[in-house]
Parts: sequence; structure tokens; C-alpha cells
Amino acid sequence: MSDTKYGKYIRTGPVTVPPRGKLAFHSESFNAGIGEGEREDRPARVPGSGVYLNADAYDGCPYYVSIQRTPEAPPNQPFLLKHAHEDVDEVVMFVAASPDADLGTTVTFMMGEGEEEEEHIFSETTVIHIPAGVTHGPMFYSSPFKEGKQFYLIVWLNQPDYPME
Repeated sequence: MSDTKYGKYIRTGPVTVPPRGKLAFHSESFNAGIGEGEREDRPARVPGSGVYLNADAYDGCPYYVSIQRTPEAPPNQPFLLKHAHEDVDEVVMFVAASPDADLGTTVTFMMGEGEEEEEHIFSETTVIHIPAGVTHGPMFYSSPFKEGKQFYLIVWLNQPDYPME
């Protein structure tokens, strides 16, 4: 679609796809329990998952957007560790793939630190705004997922690149 004036803004496939067992949007340092020896034990790539917008999508792209189709819980929980993005806002969307808005799992998402730390638990389509500098994680999924249920985990950052080191 990029051969038209506005086609570059429309993505029907990912710009990049993460390697097996790596979350589409976080570096290894934020993922719990991922060692080189364990990578093959983690779920394989899922069609429809990857980075859809970033600096590689088109010149001047101001955002980072990844989509992770999630049909099962990663074996190591929590799979996302506590961290913060000091100067980048983040929006995390858990979007059910079924019309009843049921994610098929229960998500536990922590925000804040120390006395201000809060635990948020949900099992239906949910959107979280994480202002720059706010500590978030760890994040857990209950396991196993309900049969036939899955969701899309969509991450948006207000910068075109997200470090994957």
C-alpha cells in the first residue's frame, strides 16, 4: 500500500517479528525467566504478532505499536518484571478476541512503587495508560487460559523506537 500518497500509513503486516519466545515489545531484561536454554520451551511465534509501527515502518513515524496475539500464558510467571520508561508514555491494551470481551485469563498488573504500589486485576478488555516515569510490572496471567479464548496485547509508545536490547 505504500505506493500511494497515504498508503505508507496503513500496515497490514508487521515491520518486524520477534524471535521465538520474546515479547514483541520488551527487551530481555524486562522478561522474567528467559534464558537461552529455555527459549525453545516458550510459545512459538503467533501469526498476527509483531511490531506494526516504528521508525522502520516509514520515515517520520512518531510512534511504536506492537501487537501480540496471546492464546496461552507464558510458562514463567511473572513474565514481565517491574520497570519504568522515564520519558515515554505507554498505553497497554488487552483486547479480547471474542465478542463477550472475556480475555480467557485473569491478568494481574502492578503499578507504582513502595507505599503507592497498586495491584490491578481484570479479565475483560482493558486499556491502561502508563505516564512516563511510572513504575509498572510485574504482570501475571492465570493459567491455563479458558478453552478457545485468546486476546491481543497491544502496546503503543509515543516514540518511534523502543530499545530491544
